[in-house]
Amino acid sequence: MNFTREDIRKLIYYRLKCGLTAAEIEKEINKTLGKDTISKRSCFDWVKKFNDGEVDASDKPRSGRPSIEIEDRIENVLQENRHATVRLIANELESNHETVRRKLIEPWENDI
Repeated sequence: MNFTREDIRKLIYYRLKCGLTAAEIEKEINKTLGKDTISKRSCFDWVKKFNDGEVDASDKPRSGRPSIEIEDRIENVLQENRHATVRLIANELESNHETVRRKLIEPWENDI
């Protein structure tokens, strides 16, 4: 079973309501779901948000270009060259190769 970031945040919220500390929650999640499921920093940040009254565990929109734009641009490059490498696409789009790689594997992540 794959857990999304939102699922992990809901687990943090639940365990926080059960009385665990941020350190205990981080250790429990990583022990149960696998090493490096969540970083200490992320866990502590979300515990702070929840303690400050946040109740929404979903990602908030970020500033900058919408991700759909880069997805469309990647698709355009791939239509022109089906054998383009991640680095070639990144160079052509003047983007980071890791961003391109993530956008290419996102649709398949839930299938793995």
